[in-house]
Amino acid sequence: MQQNKQERNNYTSDVISIRELLNILLVRKLLIVGLTIFVTVLAFLYTNNTKPNYQASSSFISPSEGAIAKINKLPFISENKKSLYAKYLNVLSSKEFQKKAFIDGDFLTKFNPDNNQIDNLDGFINGVISSIKIIRPTNSNDDYRDVPYSISMEGSNAIALEDYLNSIIKQANSKTLSDIFSLNQLKTSIRLDEISIERELFLKMAKKERLNSIERIKEKNIKEIKFINNKIDRLRITANIERLNEITALKESIFLAESLGIVDNNFYEVKNTVNNTTSFTLLNEFNDIPDWYLYGKDALKEKLNLLEDRENDDPFIP
Repeated sequence: MQQNKQERNNYTSDVISIRELLNILLVRKLLIVGLTIFVTVLAFLYTNNTKPNYQASSSFISPSEGAIAKINKLPFISENKKSLYAKYLNVLSSKEFQKKAFIDGDFLTKFNPDNNQIDNLDGFINGVISSIKIIRPTNSNDDYRDVPYSISMEGSNAIALEDYLNSIIKQANSKTLSDIFSLNQLKTSIRLDEISIERELFLKMAKKERLNSIERIKEKNIKEIKFINNKIDRLRITANIERLNEITALKESIFLAESLGIVDNNFYEVKNTVNNTTSFTLLNEFNDIPDWYLYGKDALKEKLNLLEDRENDDPFIP
């Protein structure tokens, strides 16, 4: 009996507690409902205003030996896998390049699809590309073996992240090759300028040598001409002296012919004398006959006049 009474008292106490609890809940139902609604609204606003964060990544490896061989066909380029890959990584990690690729690819529209007003464009772009990371493989070394590198980027627009990473990888590859070609063109231009300068130098040297050769030839010709002119002058002087001597000799012969009364030549007499013994004898065989007797005064005077009237002895110089 005592135990039943105790159980009855406990039941009564439990009933009272639940009833009091319900009364409390009813009294504070507005607070509970309000608090619940408030937390629900906060959760709704948080989930709608908080954008999801995505991470995009892409992998790439060093260039092949065939690609390097094609590049090294350029006349002034000598690359290897390490140097070429280092150039590519330098371009890809450059913030200036990333910013330029962002602007040129019109990624502002993709990363700002709602077309919200941007007061600081440079700050917006820097904020987007600030999460770009180039991840070097842990098992890589300085030999740049065929171990993939990767590049990653975080943001709320997964499609824009993917497109941008693909774009800068391709553009970095194109810019690396473009820089190499530009360098080759620059070196080619420099070499062409050097060749042009060398050509001008050779032309100047050749011209100088040609002028020097001409001067040497002129000097030699002047000496030879001077020697020839001196020889001609000597021959002219000799011829003139000989003519004067001949004039003097003729005058003496004329004086003798006049003294002896030999006016005409004696060719016929000599010939007639010769014809008594021979048919004919040339006149120059009579070298022992003096001119004043052979030619006579008149012929000698004519010869004297010709010699005295001669203005130039050149035609008579051998």
